[in-house]
Amino acid sequence: MATFYLISILMFSLLVSLYLSRIDISLSKPIDQPYEKRSSFYLRHEKRFLGFLVLAVGSDYLIMSKIGLSDLLTVRDSMNRKIKVSARLKLLNQKVDYVLCDKKTAQIICAIDLFDKEKINPHYLKHCIARNKLFRSAELPWVRIPIKQTYQVPSIKKLIRETVQQHQTENKVTKEAEEIGRKKQIRNYSTG
Repeated sequence: MATFYLISILMFSLLVSLYLSRIDISLSKPIDQPYEKRSSFYLRHEKRFLGFLVLAVGSDYLIMSKIGLSDLLTVRDSMNRKIKVSARLKLLNQKVDYVLCDKKTAQIICAIDLFDKEKINPHYLKHCIARNKLFRSAELPWVRIPIKQTYQVPSIKKLIRETVQQHQTENKVTKEAEEIGRKKQIRNYSTG
């Protein structure tokens, strides 16, 4: 009787190990999913530019790449619901190539996009105008840099610095003009 139990246990163990080995083999095969790993995170021109960008501003800023506009921008709460939904939909599936952030605070400093001078057409220009309006309304500097075989590190640094400074100056002037307008309204209201 003990032999029967021993043979039964041995057979059961053998069946379980065969079954588990089949499961292991089937788990190693891809399941019917349409995904696979990309061979590289960056396109060739993005990778090339990133090296120059790191040399130009890597000591000053945190460099992030392939950031969705919905991660950078948010819709103002003061908008009505229909406008909010439409505005959020416009942000979906749009990305910028790079974002510079303050290393200590992670505050967003500017967005950077690369563009191909050879592929400029009316549709692309319309896209750029719309994107420029979007960044202006969000008060976020947007730097556009043409794709090249090689870059000059000082030129990249200068372009970024000038764009951010110009943006800060424009915002300061706009805010001062708004403040003057508010003060005039208050004066007119109190005297009226």
